[in-house]
Amino acid sequence: MPILVYKKNKIGLRKLDEDLFEFKNDSNAISYFDAKTEQDDLLNLCSCLFKVVSEFNFSLDSRKRNLVYFTVGYSKEYIDLLKCCIFSIVFNCKDLSNVDFLLITDDKQSFDEVSKTFPDLNLNCLVFPKAKDGVEASMNKLKVFEYKNIFKYKKILFLDADIVLNNDVNQIFNLDIQDHKIYSLTHEGCGYEVHNSKYHNITRYTKEKINRLTKLKIKPFNAGQFLMLSSVGMARHFTNIKYITDLWQKDYFFEQSFLNTYFNYNEAANTSLLEDYFSIYYIAQHKIESLKLDKSKNIHYAGDPCNGSTKLEFLKSEFPNYYGVLA
Repeated sequence: MPILVYKKNKIGLRKLDEDLFEFKNDSNAISYFDAKTEQDDLLNLCSCLFKVVSEFNFSLDSRKRNLVYFTVGYSKEYIDLLKCCIFSIVFNCKDLSNVDFLLITDDKQSFDEVSKTFPDLNLNCLVFPKAKDGVEASMNKLKVFEYKNIFKYKKILFLDADIVLNNDVNQIFNLDIQDHKIYSLTHEGCGYEVHNSKYHNITRYTKEKINRLTKLKIKPFNAGQFLMLSSVGMARHFTNIKYITDLWQKDYFFEQSFLNTYFNYNEAANTSLLEDYFSIYYIAQHKIESLKLDKSKNIHYAGDPCNGSTKLEFLKSEFPNYYGVLA
Protein backbone atom coordinates (compact mmCIF):
# COMPACT_ATOMS: atom_id res chain seq x y z
CA MET A 1 0.00 0.00 0.00
CA PRO A 2 1.45 3.44 -0.92
CA ILE A 3 1.86 5.87 1.94
CA LEU A 4 2.41 9.61 2.43
CA VAL A 5 4.75 10.65 5.24
CA TYR A 6 3.91 14.06 6.77
CA LYS A 7 5.61 15.28 9.96
CA LYS A 8 6.60 11.68 10.78
CA ASN A 9 2.98 10.53 10.40
CA LYS A 10 2.27 7.75 7.90
CA ILE A 11 -0.95 8.25 5.96
CA GLY A 12 -2.32 5.44 3.82
CA LEU A 13 -3.16 6.16 0.17
CA ARG A 14 -5.42 4.41 -2.34
CA LYS A 15 -4.29 4.34 -5.98
CA LEU A 16 -6.92 5.56 -8.42
CA ASP A 17 -4.81 5.83 -11.56
CA GLU A 18 -1.19 5.67 -12.60
CA ASP A 19 -0.45 9.13 -11.20
CA LEU A 20 -3.51 9.70 -9.02
CA PHE A 21 -4.01 8.77 -5.36
CA GLU A 22 -6.53 9.60 -2.63
CA PHE A 23 -6.44 9.26 1.16
CA LYS A 24 -7.53 5.80 2.24
CA ASN A 25 -9.12 7.30 5.37
CA ASP A 26 -10.11 10.95 4.88
CA SER A 27 -10.95 11.77 8.49
CA ASN A 28 -7.74 10.23 9.77
CA ALA A 29 -5.65 12.10 7.20
CA ILE A 30 -7.25 15.47 7.92
CA SER A 31 -6.36 15.17 11.60
CA TYR A 32 -2.67 15.30 10.68
CA PHE A 33 -2.97 18.54 8.73
CA ASP A 34 -3.39 20.97 11.58
CA ALA A 35 -5.22 24.15 10.58
CA LYS A 36 -3.45 25.91 13.43
CA THR A 37 -0.13 25.45 11.63
CA GLU A 38 -1.54 27.18 8.55
CA GLN A 39 -2.90 30.01 10.69
CA ASP A 40 0.38 30.40 12.55
CA ASP A 41 2.22 30.59 9.23
CA LEU A 42 -0.09 33.33 8.00
CA LEU A 43 0.21 35.34 11.21
CA ASN A 44 3.98 34.97 11.11
CA LEU A 45 3.89 36.28 7.55
CA CYS A 46 1.81 39.28 8.65
CA SER A 47 4.26 39.95 11.45
CA CYS A 48 7.36 39.70 9.25
CA LEU A 49 5.93 41.90 6.51
CA PHE A 50 4.87 44.52 9.03
CA LYS A 51 8.24 44.52 10.78
CA VAL A 52 10.13 45.19 7.55
CA VAL A 53 7.86 48.07 6.55
CA SER A 54 7.78 49.68 10.01
CA GLU A 55 11.40 50.68 9.53
CA PHE A 56 10.35 53.27 6.93
CA ASN A 57 9.86 56.71 8.47
CA PHE A 58 9.57 59.93 6.50
CA SER A 59 8.55 63.42 7.54
CA LEU A 60 5.15 64.58 6.26
CA ASP A 61 5.25 68.00 7.94
CA SER A 62 5.54 69.91 4.66
CA ARG A 63 2.32 68.52 3.28
CA LYS A 64 -0.80 70.61 3.79
CA ARG A 65 -3.50 68.89 1.74
CA ASN A 66 -5.68 65.98 2.86
CA LEU A 67 -7.70 63.42 0.94
CA VAL A 68 -11.17 61.90 1.40
CA TYR A 69 -11.72 58.84 -0.76
CA PHE A 70 -14.55 56.46 -1.58
CA THR A 71 -15.10 53.26 -3.56
CA VAL A 72 -18.22 52.52 -5.55
CA GLY A 73 -19.26 50.41 -8.52
CA TYR A 74 -22.06 51.42 -10.85
CA SER A 75 -25.12 51.10 -8.62
CA LYS A 76 -27.82 53.75 -8.79
CA GLU A 77 -28.54 53.40 -5.06
CA TYR A 78 -24.92 53.63 -3.99
CA ILE A 79 -24.19 56.56 -6.27
CA ASP A 80 -27.12 58.36 -4.63
CA LEU A 81 -25.79 57.44 -1.18
CA LEU A 82 -22.37 58.76 -2.17
CA LYS A 83 -23.86 62.05 -3.37
CA CYS A 84 -25.58 62.48 -0.01
CA CYS A 85 -22.36 61.66 1.85
CA ILE A 86 -20.36 64.23 -0.12
CA PHE A 87 -23.10 66.81 0.28
CA SER A 88 -23.03 66.32 4.07
CA ILE A 89 -19.29 67.03 4.03
CA VAL A 90 -19.68 70.15 1.90
CA PHE A 91 -22.66 71.39 3.92
CA ASN A 92 -20.86 71.14 7.28
CA CYS A 93 -17.34 72.18 6.35
CA LYS A 94 -16.28 75.82 6.58
CA ASP A 95 -13.16 75.44 4.47
CA LEU A 96 -12.41 72.68 1.94
CA SER A 97 -9.52 74.53 0.31
CA ASN A 98 -7.02 71.92 1.54
CA VAL A 99 -9.24 68.86 1.02
CA ASP A 100 -9.42 66.82 -2.17
CA PHE A 101 -11.76 63.95 -3.00
CA LEU A 102 -11.03 60.70 -4.82
CA LEU A 103 -13.50 58.16 -6.18
CA ILE A 104 -12.15 54.67 -6.83
CA THR A 105 -14.53 52.96 -9.22
CA ASP A 106 -14.82 50.33 -11.93
CA ASP A 107 -17.14 52.51 -14.01
CA LYS A 108 -16.24 56.00 -15.21
CA GLN A 109 -19.96 56.79 -15.48
CA SER A 110 -20.17 56.70 -11.67
CA PHE A 111 -17.55 59.43 -11.42
CA ASP A 112 -19.20 61.50 -14.15
CA GLU A 113 -22.55 61.42 -12.35
CA VAL A 114 -21.06 62.42 -9.01
CA SER A 115 -18.83 65.16 -10.41
CA LYS A 116 -21.79 66.64 -12.28
CA THR A 117 -23.53 67.11 -8.92
CA PHE A 118 -20.46 68.80 -7.41
CA PRO A 119 -18.83 70.79 -10.24
CA ASP A 120 -16.88 73.04 -7.87
CA LEU A 121 -15.38 70.20 -5.82
CA ASN A 122 -11.80 69.04 -6.37
CA LEU A 123 -12.91 65.50 -7.20
CA ASN A 124 -10.72 63.00 -9.06
CA CYS A 125 -11.13 59.36 -10.00
CA LEU A 126 -9.10 56.16 -10.18
CA VAL A 127 -10.69 53.62 -12.52
CA PHE A 128 -10.06 49.87 -12.37
CA PRO A 129 -11.43 47.02 -14.50
CA LYS A 130 -15.03 45.98 -13.94
CA ALA A 131 -15.53 44.22 -10.60
CA LYS A 132 -17.37 40.91 -10.68
CA ASP A 133 -19.48 41.81 -7.64
CA GLY A 134 -19.92 44.25 -4.76
CA VAL A 135 -17.29 42.49 -2.68
CA GLU A 136 -14.61 42.94 -5.32
CA ALA A 137 -15.66 46.56 -5.87
CA SER A 138 -15.30 47.20 -2.14
CA MET A 139 -11.86 45.56 -2.09
CA ASN A 140 -10.67 48.33 -4.41
CA LYS A 141 -10.25 50.55 -1.36
CA LEU A 142 -6.96 48.69 -0.81
CA LYS A 143 -5.66 50.24 -4.07
CA VAL A 144 -5.71 53.88 -2.96
CA PHE A 145 -1.92 54.12 -2.99
CA GLU A 146 -1.96 53.39 -6.71
CA TYR A 147 -3.34 56.90 -7.24
CA LYS A 148 -0.57 58.89 -8.95
CA ASN A 149 -0.89 61.96 -6.71
CA ILE A 150 -1.32 60.12 -3.42
CA PHE A 151 1.93 61.34 -1.84
CA LYS A 152 1.04 65.00 -2.07
CA TYR A 153 -1.36 64.47 0.84
CA LYS A 154 -0.65 64.34 4.54
CA LYS A 155 -3.67 62.38 5.76
CA ILE A 156 -6.19 60.09 4.10
CA LEU A 157 -9.76 59.49 5.27
CA PHE A 158 -11.74 56.64 3.77
CA LEU A 159 -15.53 56.77 3.99
CA ASP A 160 -18.17 54.29 2.91
CA ALA A 161 -21.00 55.78 0.89
CA ASP A 162 -23.47 55.01 3.71
CA ILE A 163 -22.01 57.68 6.00
CA VAL A 164 -23.05 61.25 6.69
CA LEU A 165 -20.78 63.80 8.32
CA ASN A 166 -22.66 66.05 10.71
CA ASN A 167 -19.49 67.92 11.62
CA ASP A 168 -16.62 69.63 9.88
CA VAL A 169 -14.35 67.04 8.23
CA ASN A 170 -11.35 69.10 9.28
CA GLN A 171 -12.00 68.00 12.87
CA ILE A 172 -10.86 64.56 11.70
CA PHE A 173 -7.91 65.82 9.71
CA ASN A 174 -6.70 67.94 12.64
CA LEU A 175 -6.27 64.87 14.83
CA ASP A 176 -2.73 63.88 15.77
CA ILE A 177 -2.01 60.44 14.34
CA GLN A 178 1.04 58.22 13.90
CA ASP A 179 2.57 56.51 10.91
CA HIS A 180 2.23 52.71 10.51
CA LYS A 181 -1.20 52.81 12.19
CA ILE A 182 -4.78 52.66 11.02
CA TYR A 183 -7.47 54.54 12.96
CA SER A 184 -11.05 53.30 13.01
CA LEU A 185 -13.72 52.17 15.46
CA THR A 186 -16.34 49.53 16.07
CA HIS A 187 -20.06 49.62 16.81
CA GLU A 188 -21.35 49.93 20.35
CA GLY A 189 -21.44 46.65 22.23
CA CYS A 190 -18.80 44.92 20.12
CA GLY A 191 -16.46 43.08 22.48
CA TYR A 192 -12.88 41.94 22.18
CA GLU A 193 -13.97 38.31 21.67
CA VAL A 194 -15.25 39.35 18.21
CA HIS A 195 -11.61 39.51 17.12
CA ASN A 196 -12.01 35.84 16.15
CA SER A 197 -15.13 36.26 14.02
CA LYS A 198 -14.85 35.89 10.25
CA TYR A 199 -15.89 39.55 9.96
CA HIS A 200 -12.64 40.67 11.60
CA ASN A 201 -10.17 37.84 11.15
CA ILE A 202 -9.08 35.26 8.60
CA THR A 203 -7.34 33.19 11.31
CA ARG A 204 -7.93 32.64 15.02
CA TYR A 205 -5.98 34.39 17.76
CA THR A 206 -4.91 32.58 20.88
CA LYS A 207 -6.47 33.46 24.21
CA GLU A 208 -3.21 35.16 25.13
CA LYS A 209 -3.36 37.34 22.03
CA ILE A 210 -6.96 38.36 22.76
CA ASN A 211 -5.93 39.28 26.30
CA ARG A 212 -3.05 41.31 24.92
CA LEU A 213 -5.33 43.22 22.51
CA THR A 214 -7.79 43.79 25.35
CA LYS A 215 -5.03 45.25 27.52
CA LEU A 216 -4.04 47.56 24.66
CA LYS A 217 -7.72 48.46 24.07
CA ILE A 218 -7.52 47.43 20.43
CA LYS A 219 -10.98 46.32 19.35
CA PRO A 220 -12.02 44.65 16.10
CA PHE A 221 -12.88 47.52 13.79
CA ASN A 222 -15.35 48.38 11.08
CA ALA A 223 -13.50 49.16 7.85
CA GLY A 224 -16.20 51.50 6.57
CA GLN A 225 -14.25 54.46 7.85
CA PHE A 226 -10.57 54.80 8.66
CA LEU A 227 -7.91 57.47 8.92
CA MET A 228 -4.21 57.13 8.18
CA LEU A 229 -1.14 59.03 7.04
CA SER A 230 -0.33 59.13 3.33
CA SER A 231 3.14 57.72 3.82
CA VAL A 232 5.43 55.33 1.99
CA GLY A 233 5.11 53.06 5.01
CA MET A 234 1.32 52.89 4.84
CA ALA A 235 1.53 52.33 1.09
CA ARG A 236 3.73 49.29 1.69
CA HIS A 237 1.43 48.01 4.42
CA PHE A 238 -1.45 48.12 1.94
CA THR A 239 0.72 46.31 -0.62
CA ASN A 240 1.34 43.62 2.01
CA ILE A 241 -2.39 43.27 2.63
CA LYS A 242 -3.13 42.93 -1.08
CA TYR A 243 -0.45 40.22 -1.24
CA ILE A 244 -2.17 38.34 1.59
CA THR A 245 -5.57 38.66 -0.12
CA ASP A 246 -4.04 37.04 -3.22
CA LEU A 247 -2.74 34.14 -1.15
CA TRP A 248 -5.95 33.59 0.80
CA GLN A 249 -8.39 31.07 -0.72
CA LYS A 250 -10.88 30.65 2.12
CA ASP A 251 -13.78 32.63 3.60
CA TYR A 252 -13.47 36.32 4.36
CA PHE A 253 -15.72 39.35 4.81
CA PHE A 254 -14.76 41.99 2.29
CA GLU A 255 -11.41 43.73 2.89
CA GLN A 256 -12.38 44.18 6.54
CA SER A 257 -11.16 40.68 7.48
CA PHE A 258 -7.71 41.36 6.02
CA LEU A 259 -7.30 44.89 7.39
CA ASN A 260 -8.21 43.68 10.88
CA THR A 261 -5.95 40.63 10.77
CA TYR A 262 -2.94 42.60 9.53
CA PHE A 263 -3.18 45.71 11.71
CA ASN A 264 -4.66 44.17 14.85
CA TYR A 265 -2.28 41.24 15.00
CA ASN A 266 0.61 43.70 14.70
CA GLU A 267 -0.98 45.92 17.37
CA ALA A 268 -1.04 48.77 14.86
CA ALA A 269 -4.72 49.74 15.06
CA ASN A 270 -6.19 52.54 17.14
CA THR A 271 -9.89 51.92 17.73
CA SER A 272 -10.58 54.64 20.29
CA LEU A 273 -9.53 57.98 18.73
CA LEU A 274 -12.45 58.17 16.29
CA GLU A 275 -15.07 57.11 18.85
CA ASP A 276 -15.69 60.76 19.73
CA TYR A 277 -16.43 61.56 16.11
CA PHE A 278 -18.34 58.61 14.64
CA SER A 279 -21.18 56.30 15.63
CA ILE A 280 -22.04 53.10 13.77
CA TYR A 281 -25.59 51.76 13.54
CA TYR A 282 -26.49 48.45 11.91
CA ILE A 283 -29.86 49.38 10.49
CA ALA A 284 -30.56 45.96 8.99
CA GLN A 285 -30.73 44.49 12.48
CA HIS A 286 -33.35 46.90 13.82
CA LYS A 287 -36.50 48.64 12.83
CA ILE A 288 -35.43 52.00 11.53
CA GLU A 289 -38.12 53.76 13.55
CA SER A 290 -36.72 52.43 16.84
CA LEU A 291 -33.17 53.71 16.37
CA LYS A 292 -32.04 56.57 18.59
CA LEU A 293 -29.25 58.36 16.81
CA ASP A 294 -26.60 60.55 18.35
CA LYS A 295 -26.59 63.17 15.61
CA SER A 296 -23.89 65.16 17.34
CA LYS A 297 -21.52 62.66 15.72
CA ASN A 298 -20.92 61.53 12.18
CA ILE A 299 -23.19 58.59 11.39
CA HIS A 300 -22.32 55.35 9.62
CA TYR A 301 -25.57 53.50 8.93
CA ALA A 302 -24.08 50.10 8.14
CA GLY A 303 -25.60 46.67 7.62
CA ASP A 304 -26.89 44.67 4.67
CA PRO A 305 -23.87 45.42 2.44
CA CYS A 306 -24.44 45.83 -1.31
CA ASN A 307 -28.13 46.63 -0.78
CA GLY A 308 -28.71 50.37 -1.01
CA SER A 309 -32.51 50.62 -0.95
CA THR A 310 -32.90 50.24 2.84
CA LYS A 311 -30.08 52.70 3.39
CA LEU A 312 -31.72 55.31 1.15
CA GLU A 313 -34.98 54.85 3.05
CA PHE A 314 -33.12 55.44 6.31
CA LEU A 315 -31.32 58.47 4.90
CA LYS A 316 -34.51 60.06 3.61
CA SER A 317 -36.18 59.56 6.99
CA GLU A 318 -33.36 60.70 9.28
CA PHE A 319 -31.43 63.21 7.16
CA PRO A 320 -33.86 64.78 4.68
CA ASN A 321 -31.58 67.82 4.29
CA TYR A 322 -28.79 65.63 2.89
CA TYR A 323 -31.23 63.51 0.90
CA GLY A 324 -32.45 66.69 -0.74
CA VAL A 325 -29.35 66.86 -2.93
CA LEU A 326 -30.95 64.08 -5.01
CA ALA A 327 -33.95 66.24 -5.93
